[in-house]
Amino acid sequence: MGTSRKDLLADRKMWAGACNPNASGSGYWNPGDACSAVIMLDGWKIKEDYPW
Repeated sequence: MGTSRKDLLADRKMWAGACNPNASGSGYWNPGDACSAVIMLDGWKIKEDYPW
């Protein structure tokens, strides 16, 4: 994806498709769309700071 884990988990309302419940994507992006990328970056493990 070219985005860091830190950016994907950031609590930003305008971060399209991020892995946080507060993201507000535009168009076809929705909050949580990038959560699989976070799990992949974490070596296919769900860490304690995983937001969902």
